[in-house]
Amino acid sequence: MDRVLVTGGAGFLGSHLCDRLLACGADVLRVDNFFTGPVNIGNPVEVTMLDLAERILRLTGSKSTLCTKPLPQDDPRQRQPDITVAKRVLDWQPRASLQDGFTETIAYFRGVL
Repeated sequence: MDRVLVTGGAGFLGSHLCDRLLACGADVLRVDNFFTGPVNIGNPVEVTMLDLAERILRLTGSKSTLCTKPLPQDDPRQRQPDITVAKRVLDWQPRASLQDGFTETIAYFRGVL
């Protein structure tokens, strides 16, 4: 079995090359740089997890109680995606507010369940 290293394997040509090599029985290692693919999609307004949980309880009328525990050391301190690339490359930004998004999502799941 041949071992093959494909750089740029996430691109159009590289991905097809990898597929072809795999089909031929090769052991393929696909590598790419970190400058292609990743795009943050989310609401750029920073909101704490506690605020999110409290909003959900309030909007759903849930009688659940929240339990807080110490954060893991590797937990991100800031939850606010940088959507600069999404705006520039995809011409995308959120159209709904967090409140509207929660309201629509809760209504949807109430209809499904």
